[in-house]
Amino acid sequence: LNAAFRNDKNSAFGQSFGSITYPSYGASWVVSDESFFPKINVLSSLRLRAANGRSGRQPNFRDAITFFNASTVTVSGTDAPGIAIGGTGNIALRPERSAETELGFDMGLIGQHVNFEYTHYNKKTDDLLIAVPLAPSLGLSASQFQNLGTVRNVGNEISLQANVIDTRQVAFDFGVSASNNDNTLLSLGFLPGTTTKVPPIIVNTQQKQVVGSPLGSYWQRPYTFADANGDGIIARSEIKLGDTAVYLGNILPKREYSVSPSMTFFKMLKVSALVDHKGGFKLFDNTRRFHCSFGSCQEAFDKSMPLADQAASIAIALGTDAGYIESAAFTKLRELSFTLLAPDRFAERMGVQNIDFTIAGRNLKTWTDYKGFDPEVNAVAGANFSTQEFLTIPPSRTWTARINVTF
Repeated sequence: LNAAFRNDKNSAFGQSFGSITYPSYGASWVVSDESFFPKINVLSSLRLRAANGRSGRQPNFRDAITFFNASTVTVSGTDAPGIAIGGTGNIALRPERSAETELGFDMGLIGQHVNFEYTHYNKKTDDLLIAVPLAPSLGLSASQFQNLGTVRNVGNEISLQANVIDTRQVAFDFGVSASNNDNTLLSLGFLPGTTTKVPPIIVNTQQKQVVGSPLGSYWQRPYTFADANGDGIIARSEIKLGDTAVYLGNILPKREYSVSPSMTFFKMLKVSALVDHKGGFKLFDNTRRFHCSFGSCQEAFDKSMPLADQAASIAIALGTDAGYIESAAFTKLRELSFTLLAPDRFAERMGVQNIDFTIAGRNLKTWTDYKGFDPEVNAVAGANFSTQEFLTIPPSRTWTARINVTF
């Protein structure tokens, strides 16, 4: 059994907020140590565990204060120093507060050659830190952080580590991990001093915070198209635009898994790899949309391009970017490495514990239907929930070599 209390007082909190306490407690039971547990090699160990606790996330630096940025202005044809509002603070800003319950178990199988872990979690977060747009007439910044609403995350996590072969000539082991997550905005709360619910919050032109949907999800007016005259060219008159915006997808992966095999030959050469997958989410390809909005993309002038691409390009002028919000699911060969292990007697002669030499490659191959540069990029990673690719440099493919010496 364990219990803990944590108290936070952070300079990023609003001036009118003091400190906050987060309690937590948990329990685990190694059932396999009990006398009644059957002593069998297939199931060599079993631990049951449960935990419940509170945690929080503080606002970012300067989110709670109003600050100014230096600026240059022109007065009577001459440059002069000036200031402009960089951010609109909120003296009542509080940390996000989360309450989470976890249930799970750990198993050792086949004489501990296989270890399996499972965790189910249910997490509810209140006082979400959300950037709320401000009216331009206020003469302030574009948005202000406020504590609004409640969100729930429910999911499962599993991991498996297996030592399949362990001989002097060959050793082989692998690991597998997988997780899923359902993220839902339960409430945005009420307008200050009223019983009126906060309406959906616009994140940007493509994204909104809408109760009942995932955080920061994509919303756009849908459209349909048909090549009515069969000429292989989609005309503006052949596109029908929907009346209202609809939910188009989640910005965060709902499913993730990874596989990491490793094989060692004669305790001298080790070959390892990491393959991972993320799915169940979408990404706004603003790079392609930007080119097409100026008619400089191929689908804007080449009738040999797919009809769907032609329609997406034309639909921009009708007021929707739905054609550029694409599935970003991908599988990636994240890493491949080759390691030469020096024999123990060689390391001893060198006066060290061990020596190895590794050549490793990263981001070697990506399998995806996403049409942009890379489904992992985000041009506005520091913005509150805003997610898009826009003239963004994708992760580079690299090879590195290193020597590790342990004394």
